[in-house]
Amino acid sequence: MKKTSRSYVFDIQERNIIKQLIDKQYGRISTSIDYISEGDYDLGLEAKILSKTKEYISGSTLERLVGILPKEINKGISFSKFDIISKYLEFKNTNQLLKRIKYLKENPNKKIRKFQLADIFKIHITKIKLENNKELSLRYLPAIKSFEVIKAKNIKFLNHDIIKLSLLEIGEEFKCENTERIKKDKKIILGSYRSGYNNKVIDISFAKQL
Repeated sequence: MKKTSRSYVFDIQERNIIKQLIDKQYGRISTSIDYISEGDYDLGLEAKILSKTKEYISGSTLERLVGILPKEINKGISFSKFDIISKYLEFKNTNQLLKRIKYLKENPNKKIRKFQLADIFKIHITKIKLENNKELSLRYLPAIKSFEVIKAKNIKFLNHDIIKLSLLEIGEEFKCENTERIKKDKKIILGSYRSGYNNKVIDISFAKQL
């Protein structure tokens, strides 16, 4: 990455990494049609970013950023527009996003695909270790496609909490779409949870249920 007085200029590998990060947040692999700017803000990445950040970035700028416009591969993106991307990707700040891009570029073999719910969860306890000595053990509940917390250490969960995962990936933060807790025979909805980029997942293992 090169930094000018007004913009960041990324190489091809870095642009591919940025696209992968955007696609992960977008929920699917983006193609040219997702970047079309025709004034219809109900569709595509323009709309998603505007809805999430309340700030506008054009489809053509996004295309240039992720390398879909090869003729403009040497053009940069302004600091202010890249700030919008970091907000959309839920990074604490732009510097944190730049560090993440650098890490993924230097460690291409450490990228792990997201876990998919599979039969392995049904017969194993999933043990998760995070940075800062945080640990979590989960039991899969196939009937509701969620997990029950059976052990928690230094993390904001209690035994028997029910959580629905949205991201479980080594080298990434731990994310839950929703958390439920039973208190005095009443179900309490605690909402979403994320461990933060200072508490990334460092190990995932499985132990056979007794």
